[in-house]
Amino acid sequence: MISNKHQTMKDNPRLWLIFLILLPWVLNSLRQPSSDFGIFVDTARDWVSGETRLYDAAHVYYFFLPWSLIISLPFSYIPHPYGLLIFNSLSLGLLIWSTWSLVKPVRWWVLAISLTTIYTGMYFMLGQWDVLILAGLSLGWLGVKRKNPWLVSLALVIMTTKYTNIIFPMFIMLYSIRRWSFKDLFRVASLPILILPISFFIAGWDWPFRYSRLMNTTLAIFDHYEVITLFSRTVYPTSYWRLMPPLGPIVVVCLAIIALYLVYRLLRRGKNIDAMFLSIPLNLIITPYLMLYHLIYLAPIQAQLLKMHRALGFVLYCAAIIDVLLMWFRVGLITYPIVALIVFCSYVIIEQRKPMVDAPKPVLEIIES
Repeated sequence: MISNKHQTMKDNPRLWLIFLILLPWVLNSLRQPSSDFGIFVDTARDWVSGETRLYDAAHVYYFFLPWSLIISLPFSYIPHPYGLLIFNSLSLGLLIWSTWSLVKPVRWWVLAISLTTIYTGMYFMLGQWDVLILAGLSLGWLGVKRKNPWLVSLALVIMTTKYTNIIFPMFIMLYSIRRWSFKDLFRVASLPILILPISFFIAGWDWPFRYSRLMNTTLAIFDHYEVITLFSRTVYPTSYWRLMPPLGPIVVVCLAIIALYLVYRLLRRGKNIDAMFLSIPLNLIITPYLMLYHLIYLAPIQAQLLKMHRALGFVLYCAAIIDVLLMWFRVGLITYPIVALIVFCSYVIIEQRKPMVDAPKPVLEIIES
């Protein structure tokens, strides 16, 4: 008993040290004249003053659902540099907690390596939103493990503020609670059901139609921006459509089919956490649009691989370094999400080939949870 406790304490990350390692990126973000943080803060400020209803010509880059104002509104009352500092510091703490929470127990150096990538730096330079979504996923998974429906319900509200890159993991989280009692499932649904009528009060009765038109317009705008997407014939040279056509889209579709099959196998074996990890890079390669800062979602995958299969973990980390070199030479090829999917599929196949160890039923239940 003492030995296990000692080992757990030894494996817990030194979160404060990782925070200090990444803090310079947060502080450096204050030097930027503008950032994506300003988009949702200015939108919240204009909504309060009545200058926008959301999803209109005044703010065409506000892609978040109406209840996101609950988070962004307080920052609209804080001067931009201080608001960005607070927001990025909060995001940094949530990023460390989310990765640790999904992968624990994990050594602090594994966590530090997984978070110290160019994508983390770009995320904080822009003051983006995606760490909040990742934190929502971690909160939801914590609720699944503790069988706490209110945590899962709150997580759904957070995750749906910007759902594009988290749809598959969210479905797996919901799949994990399919056998809960009707009472608990009703509690899970309660906050999302409550927030929906509130959203019409926030943004007007027709906001779903305005939001749909905005997203269609956005995909057309992205044809002229540096994004990678399977669904748009973007002019960016590394679009899946333009990368060795038609081989690029075919490769992506084949990888997605293999990953979906492995997700199915994992769910059948009760390995829901690995299924959720695999669904994250799968979601990223078929998302309607992908920017470099979205790759912050892969931090837990990097940590899980370094923890469970160090060789594969360093292969993935090398892919991040290759991305940096390609961007340095202005090639702009994003290899990281595709390599993440391939490497984690390999990890799943390797793990599935290992014989299952016979164990008493209570122990197996603990492992599956």
